Amino acid sequence: MNKVILQQVVIDQKGELDYLYKRDKIVERTLLHAYQKQANSEIIKVITGIRRCGKSVFAHQLFQNKHVAYLNFDDERLFSLETEDLNTIIEVFFEVYGDFQYI
Repeated sequence: MNKVILQQVVIDQKGELDYLYKRDKIVERTLLHAYQKQANSEIIKVITGIRRCGKSVFAHQLFQNKHVAYLNFDDERLFSLETEDLNTIIEVFFEVYGDFQYI
C-alpha cells in the first residue's frame, strides 16, 4: 500500500477523533473506573460487544490520557492493505503520533 495514502488515513482519523471529543459531550461509561487498573497492565485487551454498543468510545475513554495510536480498518482507503503493510503502519504511527504506548 502507498505510504502517503496510509499517512493521510491516519492523520484524517486522528483529526476526526480529536474533533469528536472536543465537539460532543461523550457520556462516561459506568464501568470505566473499574477497568482503569486493567488498562495499565501489559496484557492484551479485547473489548467485545454487539454492533454499535459503544466499544470504540469505551476504548477511547479507557485510554484517554495515554499515548495511543489509532487506526480504523473500516476505512475504504485501506481495503488494499496486506500483511506486508503492517510494518509501514507502525512507521506511520511513529510519524503521526510520535512516541506511543498503545495501538
